[in-house]
Amino acid sequence: MKKVLTIAAVLVMILALSLNAFAAPSPVKGTSDTVDQGDGTAVVMTGIPAAQLPDQDGLNALVKSLFGDSDTLKLVAFDIAYSGTLNGPTALKVPFEKLALLGVLHYFNGAWIQESANQAEGTITVSGMSPFVFVYDTAASAPAAGTPAATEPAPAPGGTTPAPAPGGTTPAPVGPQRSPQTGYNTVLWIVMAAAMVSLAGYCFVSARKKVEE
Repeated sequence: MKKVLTIAAVLVMILALSLNAFAAPSPVKGTSDTVDQGDGTAVVMTGIPAAQLPDQDGLNALVKSLFGDSDTLKLVAFDIAYSGTLNGPTALKVPFEKLALLGVLHYFNGAWIQESANQAEGTITVSGMSPFVFVYDTAASAPAAGTPAATEPAPAPGGTTPAPAPGGTTPAPVGPQRSPQTGYNTVLWIVMAAAMVSLAGYCFVSARKKVEE
């Protein structure tokens, strides 16, 4: 019986450690800034803490589906305002960190979506203003100026894709991109299932031996 309890405890510890190892990172407060757009308008970026972000479960789910659960992800949160008028998708100049940008997420019409962004050009293309989360890869550096490095938007609520930037098509993803790391969880559960089957078999054989004795 002691062996059975020991094996069960080890399995629980393995599961707990595995789940903690792939926990989604919490967004950090961005550095507030005002960016002149060169046409008399400005973008005001106000860093906000993670606690002020709406629908955090939806945000975490989108981050995991687009970028996986890597511990090299860095999420930076802003509330962004624009002094001009947005007439459809508009490219706005914003500052980026010197890390590789994986994507820009936007809370729009009650849900988190991915917006178009071009780190090399220093722009994001949006149709509205509200909380944003910039997702970076701390293991890679930003592209050099003039290097294509656009991130492709994910479908918006309702199944449609945000409209392309004015005068062109939606940028294709070039440069650092992440595939969802679903393989980790799949392997974990296969191993756990095999271990549980082995444990059940051990318990059955032990009980049968006791009955025969």
